Amino acid sequence: TWTMTSDSDKITWDEENRSITVDKSLSDGVYTATVTAEYQGVYHEKNVVVTVGAPIKIREAHHVADSLSIKLALPKEAGEKLLFIALYDSSDRFVQSIFRKVSEDTLSDGTITVALDTPKAATAKILLLDGTVSLQPVCESASVALTD
Repeated sequence: TWTMTSDSDKITWDEENRSITVDKSLSDGVYTATVTAEYQGVYHEKNVVVTVGAPIKIREAHHVADSLSIKLALPKEAGEKLLFIALYDSSDRFVQSIFRKVSEDTLSDGTITVALDTPKAATAKILLLDGTVSLQPVCESASVALTD
């Protein structure tokens, strides 16, 4: 049995397709829903963030000295996300990964600065992930050249 609860009556559960449906008249904002699956007395819940309007995204990223300056659109209601940075050398070989938990509270004017200590790195690929459980991307990734 599948059920769903949400903080908006315009976010509903489509039983036939087992999917969340969002009414087009729902106002911009970030909403939450909890999907519950039950089978023979065993329950599994999944919390879902539904973003309407201004999406969560990586607005811009720049290489500054020995760090990356990354500006995010991350509303408070979106909660904590996981910033993942993959560094590659000039031959596109993986060099290092960097993880940072981010939320509106950890950002300064929407920006986070991440120090880089890998001189071999030539490119950084930046992803914003849902969290440590699902690791699903929540927006488009960004790439930054680290060399002139």
